[in-house]
Amino acid sequence: MTEILKVFIQLFLIIDPFNVVPIFSMVDGRKVKQVARDAVIVAFSLLLFFAILGDLLLRALDISLCSFMIAGGILLLSLALEFIKYVEPRVSLDEFAAVPIGTPLLAGPGAITMSIILMRSYNHLSVMVALAISMFLSYLILRLSPRILGKIGKRGVRIVVKVMGLLLAAIAIEFILKGASTWLRVNGLIGV
Repeated sequence: MTEILKVFIQLFLIIDPFNVVPIFSMVDGRKVKQVARDAVIVAFSLLLFFAILGDLLLRALDISLCSFMIAGGILLLSLALEFIKYVEPRVSLDEFAAVPIGTPLLAGPGAITMSIILMRSYNHLSVMVALAISMFLSYLILRLSPRILGKIGKRGVRIVVKVMGLLLAAIAIEFILKGASTWLRVNGLIGV
């Protein structure tokens, strides 16, 4: 049980469903349950896939975790810039649940990388149970997002989304820098 708790804490902190709450300002109140459910299913499926097969897939494609982090960081940065501009999404509700909420917001480069690393470090069943618990709690938080958003109002939502964009941009840059510095260290181009 202690192992599951350790894995859960690491996963839940990096998935961080609270960061997705402001995005739900763009979702019709009657569709919140559906979008939350679909987003969590997409995120859970993606994270489970990478937890089980990610290491094998990256090795088969000869892609390092460093390269994966850099690519994920670039994708997250482009999404962050959209948040800063606060443009209403021009996609269907189904697509909005999958992208950007399911991925890369819930199942982003950090969560995917973390799921691969946790599978290397812990019992596989513990990782899968912790992932399921993280996704269930994420669903509950997303379902409550209208109440949270109702407390801060439309102007507050706009401010929060722009600040979220800035934070996401910073997180994206961190992924790019960590991936690049790790790659440089692994390849002996900079000291340890």
